[in-house]
Amino acid sequence: MKRTLKKFVALVAVFVMLITAIPVSAASDAATHTWVADSIKGYVSIKSQKISLDVATTQAKKISYKVANPKIGKLVYEDIGFMKSLSFVPKSAGKTVITTKVGNKTFKTNVTVYKYTNPISSIKIGNTAVSGSKLAKTDRLYLSYDKYVGKKLNLIFNVKKGWNYIWSMDLKDKKGNYISNNIEADDNGLFKNLEVKGGKGNYIYNFWFTNSKNHVTETISIVFK
Repeated sequence: MKRTLKKFVALVAVFVMLITAIPVSAASDAATHTWVADSIKGYVSIKSQKISLDVATTQAKKISYKVANPKIGKLVYEDIGFMKSLSFVPKSAGKTVITTKVGNKTFKTNVTVYKYTNPISSIKIGNTAVSGSKLAKTDRLYLSYDKYVGKKLNLIFNVKKGWNYIWSMDLKDKKGNYISNNIEADDNGLFKNLEVKGGKGNYIYNFWFTNSKNHVTETISIVFK
């Protein structure tokens, strides 16, 4: 079944993707409406968009937090008034522990970060086949803007064994703003109506793939430059 991936659909897709990264096992405190993950897992992004892993949410007035090994990743704290949230952005592969304190309660979150692994065997863009080896050391593929500008392209990924394709994607400019689009996708990983425009390097297409063994999502991006 074909789906038109408008901006709001992409936003929902990102939300669903992140929800799948949230562990079933978690600690909580009803009095302060606190939720803290027991464990989180993620991949290191090379050049593609970084995925933040949810660590905790709370309505408590004060929250303190610390990551045992800052080399593995950084913590991002947000206060939106009625709720405070804590997330983790991976920087390098390894394991560490996050300590979160809410009131007189202390919570521990075990963190596992995997190094980048190429999930792609090959990509077909229009009539051009691109080897997955181009993504052996990077999660971003650069293609010629001049070659494809003004065209509407079809794209299909062939994933490696042990990886699953997530049908959704998003389109952003280089400043990180979402761009409305009319891209269609089917259940077999075929994308239709990718438009190449907006200037060299300005449009970034992000696609997501999940490892069936560790159930962690990785981002592959394509930029026409």
